[in-house]
Amino acid sequence: MGYAIVIDISVARAASKSGKPNPEACRRALSAISSFDHRVAMSKPVYNEWIKTEHRPNGQPRTYASLLAIQWLTDMRSSGRVNDIVIEDNSQLRQRCLQGIQNNPRSANSAAPVAKDFHLVETALNSDKRVLSLDDKMFNHLAHLFDIANEVCAVLWVNPVSNPAEEWLRNGAPDVSKYHVCKLQE
Repeated sequence: MGYAIVIDISVARAASKSGKPNPEACRRALSAISSFDHRVAMSKPVYNEWIKTEHRPNGQPRTYASLLAIQWLTDMRSSGRVNDIVIEDNSQLRQRCLQGIQNNPRSANSAAPVAKDFHLVETALNSDKRVLSLDDKMFNHLAHLFDIANEVCAVLWVNPVSNPAEEWLRNGAPDVSKYHVCKLQE
């Protein structure tokens, strides 16, 4: 069986027909996960982002994740291909990483974005260390963790728009050095 992969809300949202920046790449990545025997790594914070609602201009609520992505996740769950991952609230790793980033003048401005999405890293570290996300800024922020928490460097961060994610997934989501979050420090 393939890997359990964390799907960031950015991919789930962009997979809609009107998604941006490239909905087709996001839909192909989701399809490749289901077609090539991968699973979804889903923690409570990741799931909460998926189902969070916002109100459209007409007042109608909608989830942050696209309807297509919600249906895809429902299908994955019904086929037993969602791994529920438990992550610790305010873990020691999270505290160490955020404190280290805040204390470094070169990376202090990365603290807020890292804090906002660190649950993706924690979920990945508690599963198969793979994340699909459109957030290249987060990928770059995480590079600052090389000297603070080297274990984070094991996480692979793949952007379905700027990387050949569909091919990567089709090939078994192998460990590719350029996808490691700390590659900038190597």
